[in-house]
Amino acid sequence: MEKIKNDLLPELHKIYVKCKAKSYLENIDEKSVLTILRQILRVHGYSLLSRSKCSKRDRFLEYRIIQVE
Repeated sequence: MEKIKNDLLPELHKIYVKCKAKSYLENIDEKSVLTILRQILRVHGYSLLSRSKCSKRDRFLEYRIIQVE
């Protein structure tokens, strides 16, 4: 999160649509980072899939990047 805020945020402001930048680039959190990643991947023909998994009573999300045909 800190790397995105410090290093990538200025670049994202340059390329991001202004109306969406206000929503997604202000007060960045994990959910907004995933949304930004999904939007950028979509432009390049990829998609981000998430799947819930359980292991020893712990639940977590697994993410995969796939190429869209």
